[in-house]
Amino acid sequence: MAWSWIRRKDPEGVFGASSTAEEVTAGADAWGLVAVVTGGTSGLGLETLKTLALRGVRVFLAARNMERAAEVRAEILLKLPAGKIDLLQIDLSSLLSVRRAAEEFLSLNIPLNLLVNNAGMTTNKFRLTKDGIEEQFATNYLGPYLFTQLLLNKMKATASECGREGRIVNLSSMAHKSSYKMGMSFKTLRTSDGYDWLASYGQSKLAVVLHTKELSKRLQDEGANVTINSVDPGAISTNLLREVGTAIKLFSAVYVGLLGKDISCGAATQCYVSLNPAVNGVSGEYFEDCKTMAEAEGSRNRRGQKRKSPEEAQYMEKVRERMTHLELENKFLEERVKILEAEVREHRLKYNDLKRDLRWSEEALERERKALAEDQTWKKLAEDILVKQRILLDEKKAWRRSQRDAAEGS
Repeated sequence: MAWSWIRRKDPEGVFGASSTAEEVTAGADAWGLVAVVTGGTSGLGLETLKTLALRGVRVFLAARNMERAAEVRAEILLKLPAGKIDLLQIDLSSLLSVRRAAEEFLSLNIPLNLLVNNAGMTTNKFRLTKDGIEEQFATNYLGPYLFTQLLLNKMKATASECGREGRIVNLSSMAHKSSYKMGMSFKTLRTSDGYDWLASYGQSKLAVVLHTKELSKRLQDEGANVTINSVDPGAISTNLLREVGTAIKLFSAVYVGLLGKDISCGAATQCYVSLNPAVNGVSGEYFEDCKTMAEAEGSRNRRGQKRKSPEEAQYMEKVRERMTHLELENKFLEERVKILEAEVREHRLKYNDLKRDLRWSEEALERERKALAEDQTWKKLAEDILVKQRILLDEKKAWRRSQRDAAEGS
């Protein structure tokens, strides 16, 4: 627990470092919204999950450990019976798992108003994921990036249908200012050559900030009613440092104890950006203590130099597309679209032929019906004539019989 008395208190009526997640979302019109929160089984994600559920949001808890996720869900619903919490399995370090999670959610055919990319990790060991990508970069940036891309069309459609802006909230960190000196070190994404675990963690968070700005501009250019912002929760005592050395843990504990926040205050900024109406229309920003920070905080290094040039940004886009196989998928989809368009044209021709044949069949059937009706009319007329002939014949026989009887009687 942080020593809140050391922190500067926020002015009355202004949200800041001392504000809690519940305070910044009080009165928010969130009932009936649908959200996905990654990493909601502990720490900031858990606090965010609780707060959103409290405000009436249907929340999908996206987590790797389903057993722990089920326990969290049960604990929250015990205190908040009216809460709506669903579970979604995802391992952000695995691109396959990310795709499966997105497919599972999209298969439900429900709206999506809010995506909180909260999950993250750090480690002082160089490790590659099954996809061959440095683990911190894969988990903190590439996985959330792919997850966002796969759910983005659903968010656009939801915003268009309901008339309320969708929001994407990316968890970054003050560590994004402590990336490699050159900004992005792409070679450390595949090899340990020149690897620095702290700089790599900062690199993953810098990528989050840069991507947030880039996607925000693209959404604005498209006219999509979806915003995206990155947030810095501040110094928090969470499970993030569980895999680092004892010395780092000890230093972090002292630092957080003196200058850090408790979990409720730490989650306040991402909850604020998720639900507070004051953020309507705000996009591409970097939030800290429920306030936007200068753009330079996210895009410049400590010397004030720009982290990324346009050429580097384009290169980074190609790198991540190749890493997530989106480039190949897009080409495949383009070819698939061409094939489907050709099939549609072929089916349309067949449909027109069938429609013509059906019309001819209907005309022939109508002629047959009329002919049959005429036959039935003549048949009825013939039957009537036969009946009348029988009647006349019977009358004639009766008349002859009466004449014969009369003659015999005389």
